[in-house]
Amino acid sequence: MANTIFAQDEVIQGTDQGVPYKFRATKDGVEGSGSVYGPGIDLLQNNQKVFLKKYVDPAPRSPWFNDFVSYQKKIQDKIEQSSSARQLIARIHRYFQDDRRRFWQAIEYVENSKDLKKYLESSDTTWEQRIMFAKVFMFAMKVLHDELHMVHGDLKPANLLLIPLNG
Repeated sequence: MANTIFAQDEVIQGTDQGVPYKFRATKDGVEGSGSVYGPGIDLLQNNQKVFLKKYVDPAPRSPWFNDFVSYQKKIQDKIEQSSSARQLIARIHRYFQDDRRRFWQAIEYVENSKDLKKYLESSDTTWEQRIMFAKVFMFAMKVLHDELHMVHGDLKPANLLLIPLNG
């Protein structure tokens, strides 16, 4: 059985380089094979819905923790400066360490999204849809490589969120 990392309505708070952060879970965050939990509400940013991603490493006590956070912020800045990338990549709201010394990343909540793995495993997904998914995926990789000069370090279907065209 999976561990519950936070309970529905629990408030998780911490700081991002001295700036406070508060998140309220809208459902239980259950630890499974991945480390993304949510949705939840960013209580200090206009009550925006976000996903939380918990990092096991680097832990805030790691010697390279601050360098990692700085690098992640540089990546987000590159994404924000590219109109193509902004349309394709979920926005990172902030990074923070909670009072239990866990490191979190608050990521834009993508309403009505489903990861590519679920689509590919579904018997309802047609071959035409699979071809379209491949084209969208290849365009996104072209933007990452050609515009941003970046390589995705954990590329797999479960990490790709898709939004249906009909809403």
